[in-house]
Amino acid sequence: MRFVTMTKTIRYYTKKMAQQMAWDIQAYWLNQGHMVHVWIERTADKNSRDYMVRSNLHNGLPVKK
Repeated sequence: MRFVTMTKTIRYYTKKMAQQMAWDIQAYWLNQGHMVHVWIERTADKNSRDYMVRSNLHNGLPVKK
């Protein structure tokens, strides 16, 4: 199974959309046998409805320990 994100071109991510994306990323890597930390943050812009997904992935891959 290959992880491919298909997103529409949108101007912003709502909190709900960002949370769903974070859950999807975390679930994918958990199924691959890796524990990753994923969280959402509000962007620094004045637009309060815009959120981003953050994680401890490096170049899209889990950190090796």
